[in-house]
Amino acid sequence: MAWKLRPAVDADGLAIGRIGREAFLESGFGRILFTPRSDDEEPADPEEEIQWRRRRAIRRMNEGIPTLVVVDEAPGDNGEETVLGFAQWERPATSLPPVAAGAVPQASIATEGQKADDPPKSLNLDKMQHMFKVFDEEIEKVLGPDGHKNMWYLMLLAVDPKYQGRGVGKTLLRWGMDQAAAEGKKTFLLATVEGRPLYEKQGFRVLSDFEVYGTVNYAMLLGDL
Repeated sequence: MAWKLRPAVDADGLAIGRIGREAFLESGFGRILFTPRSDDEEPADPEEEIQWRRRRAIRRMNEGIPTLVVVDEAPGDNGEETVLGFAQWERPATSLPPVAAGAVPQASIATEGQKADDPPKSLNLDKMQHMFKVFDEEIEKVLGPDGHKNMWYLMLLAVDPKYQGRGVGKTLLRWGMDQAAAEGKKTFLLATVEGRPLYEKQGFRVLSDFEVYGTVNYAMLLGDL
């Protein structure tokens, strides 16, 4: 299979939403944040979560967040490109274009968590916002009060489970690493247990490990502090 990397467009939103759900469905946070309905309620509708993730991705794209997709170069059965994975990056404050710098101020992860984007009924908003708060606290602990604002920060990376282990994630990761290298910046991310091996293979090192709701996470950096 041959694929290519390109900037995402709004039309990719549905595929991004689907991949985001499927990639994290069995992860710790997938089970914690998207709780099943009780027996006396209607079952959770997967489409609600997919559409929420679509809205969230497009909103970030419209705010100027660099969003990349890897697509199969061969058209699918419907004649359209098949999205294999995606990533969203936050630029360093010092590398934001003038317009974006004025329109999209650097926000904490907790602030991002407040943007509900009309969440699905299955999402536990309180838990999500607490999770983002813990993330912010850990980032300040390991990086200092400025956090990652002068670094390239990987907000989210997800690969369709059918295509994991083939280099799609590496391609998405290398894009941000290359941007950082060209600017002489560091690259920072928060990793799950499942994602850590990919990042370590590309040279990231663990600054700290911490738990949220019993799920282990890692603050990881490419380069030295």
